[in-house]
Amino acid sequence: MSGVGGGADKGSAMLAFRPAAERTYPIPRQFDGTLASSESQ
Repeated sequence: MSGVGGGADKGSAMLAFRPAAERTYPIPRQFDGTLASSESQ
């Protein structure tokens, strides 16, 4: 997690592992906004 992949690669990975990331890391959920909105409702 030193940012070896790069900005573009990192973003792609985040989108690919969106469901997994939101379960492991609570930060992506808030950053996304859509998931947070879904939970609120």
